[in-house]
Amino acid sequence: MDFETTFFSSPIGVHPEDIDVRPRLGYWQSKRAFLLSRGLNLYQLSSPRPSMIYCYPPCNPNAGGTLPYAIYEDSVDYDVMSNIPAFRFGTRGVVVPAVDELNRHVTLKLIKNGSSEYKTLRRIMSLQARSAEGILSGLVPVLELIPMDAHWVAIMPRWSGQPVTGWFCSVKELLFCVEELLNGLVVLHSQRIVHRDLAPHNCLTNYVPAGPNRIDIEDPANAVRQLQSSHSLRYGWIDYGFSVPLPLEIPLSLCRFSWQASVPGAWDIPYDVSQGEYIYDPFAFDVGTLGIFFCAMCQHLTPQIPLLAPFLDRMVTRDISSRFTAAAALDFVHHIQETLSEKELEQPCELPGYEERDYETFDRWRGLPDTFIAQWGHMREPSRVPVWTRVLRFACGYMWIEGAVRYYRRAVDYILGHRFQVLSVE
Repeated sequence: MDFETTFFSSPIGVHPEDIDVRPRLGYWQSKRAFLLSRGLNLYQLSSPRPSMIYCYPPCNPNAGGTLPYAIYEDSVDYDVMSNIPAFRFGTRGVVVPAVDELNRHVTLKLIKNGSSEYKTLRRIMSLQARSAEGILSGLVPVLELIPMDAHWVAIMPRWSGQPVTGWFCSVKELLFCVEELLNGLVVLHSQRIVHRDLAPHNCLTNYVPAGPNRIDIEDPANAVRQLQSSHSLRYGWIDYGFSVPLPLEIPLSLCRFSWQASVPGAWDIPYDVSQGEYIYDPFAFDVGTLGIFFCAMCQHLTPQIPLLAPFLDRMVTRDISSRFTAAAALDFVHHIQETLSEKELEQPCELPGYEERDYETFDRWRGLPDTFIAQWGHMREPSRVPVWTRVLRFACGYMWIEGAVRYYRRAVDYILGHRFQVLSVE
């Protein structure tokens, strides 16, 4: 089997859903006996299909659960009339689920030996080993790396879903989720790891329902809200397939990637290279990407939590030199938490509307008190994109203009003596 083609690369111009996943799943099936010898029983596979396959656990998980493993819905509560088996797992063969000898459900991912993803996972595991609880706030734990066919299998607990599923029972829980996700990014950046794929689908919580559509977001008694109320949920990042671990001695402020490195990864990204920039700050780019995610999650709540306005604006500001670092953003979240009263923290969060609210043009300060704006207005990002910026973005839609602008920017930096450490990306 050609591992490089089957697992570690995607054909150029081919959508992931159009890739035939059957060779990947055939490989995992061939390793079933080996994995059993390591105490891992793969889920049963449904009939193979070209682009997607569903897996079913050999036995239902035990209800409840303790960290680092997920909390599972009691399968007794699952509708026995459903034609969808409980706890099914959809996969394209890169990540597959399994059960260990204690009926704890995990996921397996084949990791290329010596790759950036492998180095990232090793750094995370080293940090976990030095932490008091063996886990890192804001990151889904890495349980083990086992060798297989000259590569590695990363074992992680099976968590699921996007944290916003079921919404948040209170302002306190919303801010805790934001705090956890920021803390995960702070950990990565402190280890000079650029994530590059801070997308909603890579953000999980330690609760697994028995089936799809099991959570009524408008039901105040739904399972997720109950777990939030008891402060039982944790939130964390996964998937380091696009990550870049850099030398630990590199200063965050001087690190730059070539503009091409901004293309792989998350879909909703800041416009840091849309004006003909030839290099960009990857750590600030991570923060901007996460800021866009947070805007989609909670920018409509600024009338209820006014300090979200300067917080979000500083995460997504077009002035990259003024953008929060991950650590500064986390400090500001702590400030928000300390400023609110217990009564304000216990207030429920309003559900977001259905209309599109672009992070760059949405006015997060609308309706806020004049006294608040006077105090925090220095952190305000104009909700109208400057004309010159819009013109430059439009012009850079033409490749020859974009190339000329990049050449000009490079020349200006050289003349002015701006020196950055431009690092290569795999």
